[in-house]
Amino acid sequence: MRAAVATIAAVISTARPIRRLAGAIGLTIGLTLALAPPALAQPATGEREPGPGEVVVVAGIGEYGYSGDGGDARDARLGDYLRVAVGPDGTVHLADRTNGRLRTVTDGIIDTVPGTVAPRPGITDLGVDNPPLAVAIAPDGTRYVATHGGILRGGEDGRFTVVAGDGDLSYRDGGTGGDGGPAARARISTPGDLAIDGKGNLYVADVHNGRVRRIDRDGIITTIAGGGREYPSREITATLAALTKPSLLAVDSTGSVHVVPDDGRWVQKISPDGVLSTVATFSGGLSGDGGHVRDAQGGRVGGIAVDAEDNLYVTDIDHGQVRRITPKGIITTVTPTLRGDDIAVGPDGDLYVTGRNQVHRLVRHGTPPATSDQDGGASPWVDEAPGTVHVVAGNGEQRDANAREHLTVTTPRVDGLAAGPDGTIHYTDAVHHELGQVAPDGTVTVVTSQLEQPRGLAVGENGAHVADHGNNRLRLIAQDGTGSPVGGNGMGPPWGVAIDPSGELVVTTRDSRGEGEGLVQRLDADAVPHTIAGGGQRRGAEGDGHPATESDLSRLGPVAVGPDGSVYFAEGRFAAVRRVGRDGILTTVVGDSARSDKEAGFAGDGGPATEAQVNAPSGLAVTPDGTLYIADTYNNRVRMVDRKGDITTIAGTGARADDGDGRPATRAAVFEPTAVTVDRDGNVHVATSGGLLRRISAADGTIDTLADLRAAKDESGDGGPATEAVVPFPLSLAVGPDSTLHVADQHGVVRAVAPDGTISTLDRMARALATDRDGSLYLDTVGDPDAPGVWRRRPDGAESVVASGRGPFQEPNLDGRPATATMLRTSALATGPDGELHLVGQHFLYRLGEDGRLQALVRGQFAGADVDRDGVVYLADSVNDRVMRVTGTTATVFAGNGSRGDDEGDGGPATDAPLRSPSDVAVADDGTVYISTGEGIRRVDPDGTIDTLDLPLWTLGGPEPWNPPGALAVGPGGDLYFAQPESHRVLVVVRPGEMGGSFPWLAVGLGAGAVVAAGAVTLAVRGRRR
Repeated sequence: MRAAVATIAAVISTARPIRRLAGAIGLTIGLTLALAPPALAQPATGEREPGPGEVVVVAGIGEYGYSGDGGDARDARLGDYLRVAVGPDGTVHLADRTNGRLRTVTDGIIDTVPGTVAPRPGITDLGVDNPPLAVAIAPDGTRYVATHGGILRGGEDGRFTVVAGDGDLSYRDGGTGGDGGPAARARISTPGDLAIDGKGNLYVADVHNGRVRRIDRDGIITTIAGGGREYPSREITATLAALTKPSLLAVDSTGSVHVVPDDGRWVQKISPDGVLSTVATFSGGLSGDGGHVRDAQGGRVGGIAVDAEDNLYVTDIDHGQVRRITPKGIITTVTPTLRGDDIAVGPDGDLYVTGRNQVHRLVRHGTPPATSDQDGGASPWVDEAPGTVHVVAGNGEQRDANAREHLTVTTPRVDGLAAGPDGTIHYTDAVHHELGQVAPDGTVTVVTSQLEQPRGLAVGENGAHVADHGNNRLRLIAQDGTGSPVGGNGMGPPWGVAIDPSGELVVTTRDSRGEGEGLVQRLDADAVPHTIAGGGQRRGAEGDGHPATESDLSRLGPVAVGPDGSVYFAEGRFAAVRRVGRDGILTTVVGDSARSDKEAGFAGDGGPATEAQVNAPSGLAVTPDGTLYIADTYNNRVRMVDRKGDITTIAGTGARADDGDGRPATRAAVFEPTAVTVDRDGNVHVATSGGLLRRISAADGTIDTLADLRAAKDESGDGGPATEAVVPFPLSLAVGPDSTLHVADQHGVVRAVAPDGTISTLDRMARALATDRDGSLYLDTVGDPDAPGVWRRRPDGAESVVASGRGPFQEPNLDGRPATATMLRTSALATGPDGELHLVGQHFLYRLGEDGRLQALVRGQFAGADVDRDGVVYLADSVNDRVMRVTGTTATVFAGNGSRGDDEGDGGPATDAPLRSPSDVAVADDGTVYISTGEGIRRVDPDGTIDTLDLPLWTLGGPEPWNPPGALAVGPGGDLYFAQPESHRVLVVVRPGEMGGSFPWLAVGLGAGAVVAAGAVTLAVRGRRR
């Protein structure tokens, strides 16, 4: 860490290798966090195989859309309503209802099943008009798909045949619905789910007919439940029962079928002999873990599945849990961290859960990762005198307590890109509300940040024309940042903007949600808008060949104008680029305007652009010779349409990444490009979703990065010295065996300070931390709405939940409860010599047992904790002004007489000394204990003698010179790290255990404007705080 620390004049004394602690100040903090779904360990082919308890991403980036076929499933976009099944070979099958696709994940690669996308499907075609509602895989690997049109069976050639559902036999007018006959003649009214038993019988949730039906291997269909009139409040013959919209199914090895209605409140079972019974009623609340399910409470069920041992798994979508019901009816919580919808069990027993445009895998099999203690590192300041003090993190700045964005980098969103006559590239940033420019040498300058979600951009002789979408204005902005509105009545909120050869402006408009009517308008010399496309009734391909003003347009995006005045635009509702000719006639020039955005894809390179497929084109540019360039966003490519109308890819491989500088652009990855422009020399510039501005050389076709637009927005200090970074009000510290320091601040942001002094930001938020001897980091993420709980992150990146912040059991006493089924709020974490985790709750100190259950050790409200090498726990009791020592379940006073007297008691027994509001405690391997108090840092030697460390730090300026220490942690070599919350810094005292005598605490505090002298000073005098 020595390369990037600020040395403060000091000397004091210690040297003992100690290892860890995560103490948090005794303070309850309400964190309001809005994060994307948690970044979890993500194994793929060739990567480390995850162990039991880990949650890994199988598919999806957590954002809506369609993309990714042929690539890593974790980089794909998925729809909102996903149903999942896992085949006997481990292939994951997804019914992506929103996108009208059936998709598979095999060996980490995602693809769309051939034949499952058709613009105008028939009964045996899947697509947006006949989307897959559910999918099931037979023991022999045969795929069955439920659609509005019926039940389909997929063949190896990708073709589907009708099994049931679109026949002429219904239940109307007393009809049989086809029962007892061929399933192909039966009519099924919205199949909600499918299940297959070990014999190959297919079960169908016939939602609107209120029945569960079975199709045997001979193709004969039978109703096994529902169709009666009796309310199933008790065990009854299943066919006499009145079922309310059965929607979810699972079948076990005995042939019993479990069924859930569409409201998700019941789980019922149909036995092989035809008796219907209630397994569970979930009418709200959350309780019952470890007991019988009939006594449990729970939220609505989103999915059900059965494993090889006939355990039934249900997803509780109200509480974000997966719960297991054994064949004997005992219910337990498997994981509290997944807001799951559907669920499936893999052939190895792993659970697959869908939710929020992703599929997660909860690993249940295998061997836990081997752990071993890391060798304790030496002190980074081994050659310095004991008592030397350094700042190791924080520059003294606080920032707004709610401004978490200052500490993490928000990637710019560039929708407008335009090349100026001097080679300068102008851009809009909708995230930071800016207009900026990039010089040919890559220098980035912000012209103005007084816009609201600016989108399109065109540069003319008088300045930059910006579609200030959030302010419903088109603005002309001069080089000095001053601007004036352009246009007036009759123009909707602008999105795209371009300049035609005559100098007139052309804009696309759409409302704030993007779903309403869109128009393409041309502004005359007086800035009066005239509609040239939109406002009519012809939708999609129906508008081609007709006047563009007869078309019905929506979700309009970028616009560009050709040399002949033709106007090109992209309409988000369709996977196409369209053109309004000078004659006012609308045509499709790229893609198929009969295909919706859900039927997008990638195809057609080397052929006519009208036969190609594009996916969410977000940027357009036309050169003077009529060549059209397209930012084909979700295909991760830049494509070109030449004057003959043929399309090719000029940049991007389809991978969702930014790489390949110096290589041919067609061999480089381009991360979801959003805007494109061409400069005076013919170089193509493209803005990517990764925040980069990249340039494709007209001379040789190679690509390079002209500018990283994120760099100017990075106020976190990541990658630089930790002493220059903002670390506002640090609350919890943990030091690993390799001397890596982790800091959790008041925003919940966790920073890591490497041994060389550089700082980085973790992808998970927390308010309490602890490290283990094997290098694992524990994080209390209870403020994270998507993944609350206590997580363990191993050195290899593997993550697992060890305790929950969202469960059925709540304090005050959680003794004996499964830790992952608790509503636990911790103020501190600490690990013992054997790796056992201790959690300071609101009312008890708990130890996490090997069986995953909590053991309540002692009652009390404690602020900080640590564990010595013998397993003895030390607790900072700020309420009673004491430090307690806990052996087993017995607590005794270790330090403090319960008062806050003026006599510090230095040199005497620690139990006779007053302690002023102890907030944290740290213990060294030799038994020396450090206590953070309102009087400073106290040290208790192994013989029980207490003294006060003298830290010569001065606040220069400011009304309050006294800044008490906060969280403590002891690092390798015996260095003591302490947080100084009010000064927004973390400091370290070099080996204070080597110091002798009693030294009173001097005023500590380094404000934002403090001046710190370098070097070391040996104290020769004793002083008082006041």
